[in-house]
Amino acid sequence: MSGWRSQRRRRGAIRAVLLAAALGAFLLPLVWTSLASLGLQPDNNTRPPSWSGSLTLDQFGELGIAEPACWQELSTSSTSAACAAALTVAASLLAAYGLARSRFPGDRLLTQGTWSSAEFSIGSPSTSPASIDSCGLSSNIRV
Repeated sequence: MSGWRSQRRRRGAIRAVLLAAALGAFLLPLVWTSLASLGLQPDNNTRPPSWSGSLTLDQFGELGIAEPACWQELSTSSTSAACAAALTVAASLLAAYGLARSRFPGDRLLTQGTWSSAEFSIGSPSTSPASIDSCGLSSNIRV
């Protein structure tokens, strides 16, 4: 009996480590981008690598002065993306609930796939090239 419990604990520990690694892999780019937008930049010329700069919101104020329409375009894009995501999740959730309650051959496979799509669905409109240029982001995009 103790062998079964230790094997179960080991599997739980492996699962926790893999979950932490996956979470780190998904969150690291978001944290890196957030820190860079606040002015904190990595300095790879030093050993060990360090961070240079100070956390500030000054560049966002400069963006509002240089391109006043950028904030309106950003709010429009964010609102439409949030609405599209909410509608996608709501439609997927309703479809998954309906499929979960009905019984037919192969229902388990279809139900699991629908729940997965409800969890990972993201519906957002594409950003227009005009709004990218007006916000001064075209120099950051490499084609």
